[in-house]
Amino acid sequence: MSIREFTRASASLEILLILYFYGPMPKTDLSERQRIGFESVQHSLEILRKLGLVAIRQQARFPYSHVCELAPRGRQLVESPAYDWPSLFWEWTGERSLIVAH
Repeated sequence: MSIREFTRASASLEILLILYFYGPMPKTDLSERQRIGFESVQHSLEILRKLGLVAIRQQARFPYSHVCELAPRGRQLVESPAYDWPSLFWEWTGERSLIVAH
């Protein structure tokens, strides 16, 4: 998993902030709140999950519905000043390059 994937995933930061301020919610609610396609949200969530920033679990009553919530790393990232983010990503991924291709 790469910091490049995080920066390329549409709405990654928005997803983290929504989950931080509004708490756990189903993927469909997250998609509606952002007003972007469900597939884009799902792609971003998968990247965030692989980075350990978001946890996704099935609802007990509705097995096809998945609830998303911030993982401890996600909360740490959101609560950290932006200038600390590179060092957090380095710690978690071992990736030292922050060059993002345009």
